[in-house]
Amino acid sequence: MATPQTVSTAQKTEHPHIVRVHGVCGGRPIIKGTRLSVRHIAQLYKAGDTVEEIIHAHPHVKSAAVYDAISYLPGSSTGDRAGDCGQPSGGVADNLPSGDR
Repeated sequence: MATPQTVSTAQKTEHPHIVRVHGVCGGRPIIKGTRLSVRHIAQLYKAGDTVEEIIHAHPHVKSAAVYDAISYLPGSSTGDRAGDCGQPSGGVADNLPSGDR
């Protein structure tokens, strides 16, 4: 007889493409439907990758999800995100060109 598997449920955030799932990426924010962390997107973006380059490297992720991940970072509103993303206050979202906000 098979044992029941524990089903992790996604904890929604105020961002439509960002969730937290207990047991996935340490419960840190991820892009919904993936194991791709917001922190990883932030690191790529801060290193100079464009949104188009991030999408090319992760073709299963839509541009809206990448922009949502960038906007989720510190400086958007709540302070607990700094710990989640390992970012100081101010965040990547504050460094977006005005056309990308």
